[in-house]
Amino acid sequence: MLFLSVISALSFAGTAAYFVIFGLPVLIGIGLLFSPRSRGIGVGMLIVSAAAWLIVIGPCIGLISG
Repeated sequence: MLFLSVISALSFAGTAAYFVIFGLPVLIGIGLLFSPRSRGIGVGMLIVSAAAWLIVIGPCIGLISG
């Protein structure tokens, strides 16, 4: 369900949606790494962002390679 919503958002919004869905959480996560109190939240956001890339890119590579 999440994959379909991401794909539909990207198709309607264009390039700006890539930044909002993938870039903005990464930048926020990196910003949270500077404070020791919020470092765990920042690391968690970066792990979730990396997993989201795998979920989106994995099927695309599978479709391209046949």
